[in-house]
Amino acid sequence: MIDCDKAESFPLSPTREQVDAYIRLLDWQIQRGDVGLPLLSAEKRRPAGSALQRWVSMVLFCGMIAFVLGCSAWLLQLIYEAFN
Repeated sequence: MIDCDKAESFPLSPTREQVDAYIRLLDWQIQRGDVGLPLLSAEKRRPAGSALQRWVSMVLFCGMIAFVLGCSAWLLQLIYEAFN
């Protein structure tokens, strides 16, 4: 355990009043529901699926569909040419 005399002699350690004030501030924030990292609060303001994410997903999906259709057409062309 930390010796209180050593902790108080260190010049940069907070005073008891500063610690109590910080604890009261945290308690107040918890009661308001305002606790969280700034990044988390920024994520709350942003919609879950932004328009850019939806657009990129749609482009990738359409690209995959086009790729599958192209491969299927190529394969069918090879089969057709093999029978002729």
